[in-house]
Amino acid sequence: MVRNGGYSLKAMKSWQKACLLVSVGVMSFSAAAHRDFDQGKMNQYLEALVKNNKAMLSVSIYEEDKLAYEKSTGYANLSQGLKSTNKTKYKIGSISKTFTSVLVFQLIEQGKLTLTTPLKDFYPDFPNSEKITIGMLLSHRSGIFNFTESPEIESYYTQHQTKQAMLDRLVAFEPVFEPGTSQQYSNSNYLLLSYIIEDVTKKSYGEVLSQNITDPLKLENTIYCPSAHVCGDEAQSYFYQYPQWSPYLLGSSSVSLGAGAIISTSHDVSVFMRALFNGELVSDSSLSSMKGASNETSKGLFKVPFYEKMAYSHNGRIEGFNSNTSHFEQDNVTFTLTSNAINYTYNDILIGIMSIYFGKDFELPDLHVDSKDLPIELSTDQLKKYVGVYSSDSFELDITAFIENNRLFAQATGQAALPLNAYSEQDFKFEPAGIHAVFSTTEEGGIDYTQFMLHQAGTIFFFERK
Repeated sequence: MVRNGGYSLKAMKSWQKACLLVSVGVMSFSAAAHRDFDQGKMNQYLEALVKNNKAMLSVSIYEEDKLAYEKSTGYANLSQGLKSTNKTKYKIGSISKTFTSVLVFQLIEQGKLTLTTPLKDFYPDFPNSEKITIGMLLSHRSGIFNFTESPEIESYYTQHQTKQAMLDRLVAFEPVFEPGTSQQYSNSNYLLLSYIIEDVTKKSYGEVLSQNITDPLKLENTIYCPSAHVCGDEAQSYFYQYPQWSPYLLGSSSVSLGAGAIISTSHDVSVFMRALFNGELVSDSSLSSMKGASNETSKGLFKVPFYEKMAYSHNGRIEGFNSNTSHFEQDNVTFTLTSNAINYTYNDILIGIMSIYFGKDFELPDLHVDSKDLPIELSTDQLKKYVGVYSSDSFELDITAFIENNRLFAQATGQAALPLNAYSEQDFKFEPAGIHAVFSTTEEGGIDYTQFMLHQAGTIFFFERK
């Protein structure tokens, strides 16, 4: 399933965002780093994630414009036996928004746009178009509904979409709130910004990206292509379906453009972030506006804490790809992690990598799974008992449970469908987001298939079948 997984203000509690029984393929390079950290421990951690079917990924760490650490693990394509290298390309999802924000600020600096330019100058048919500004689109304060949360997306995301078809969908949505009065993460904002970039420059989004970012920075492995499904040489993404990785269904990049369709490497993304904070792409005042006074007003970046440190960051999730780029301005360190297969809580991997690098207390987790803790196989007849639509008084989205290829999936309204592993007839988990669904017990001691408790990030929600 395809979704652009940017992290909103409610990211830590949202359904979507958190994000091998084959030989391990590892290629690594380490340059002389200014910071003395335990590279052996880092290698051990990343290799253990692959060996125990927890993740396949690439990591790039820069300090003061020098490559401090780089490593790629696992496979870019399992069916072809193609191992990942440091040049393996990944779909970076909503990190694309940081690139798009840079392109918008470049147009502002050229006098072709302003933060107060109204949407009506380009698309007057949108509700509130006279009130919505470029700045509001950049800050997710427009009130335009997030199109990836509409169930309709299931019917078209795998096929090439024209600009007009997408605009017709966006303009038909009712506003979520009055422009400028609140903030809600919406891929619609950055899809519209992508179109506005094309309208102003009279060029395609891909051409503008190449001319203004990737060519000047010599990012040879960063591309956008408007093909129906793939650009041709990026990694395949996977989800874990015990006892093996299974490929995700491919979506069309034409659905998201600068909201989530850029393809890159962890190395290139790190170089891009370095250039952004080194003043090579936009002015200091533009970068200050991108950072914002807070995450309520930031534009293409989010400020996130790590112990006593603070980073400017963006996450991405699309299909089975997960990514993060984080720049610690005070330390002058940039981390980028790209992954095409996750069977572990993604945030925990980020914390582990950063902890090892910064010398924080971090004990390597025991990733070996005892046979008694492995998922179990349930028959299709058994899985049918869980099928239905469930709602909660304390959770804004319904959750639909359905069967596909003899596997139980759960899908919150408008969100990606998540494959669940069964650990008993009551317990189902989606490890990458730390989701655990526990079905209730009847008075007679059996299983109540009509209700479950959803555990995620220390929060519990009660769901009941409609």
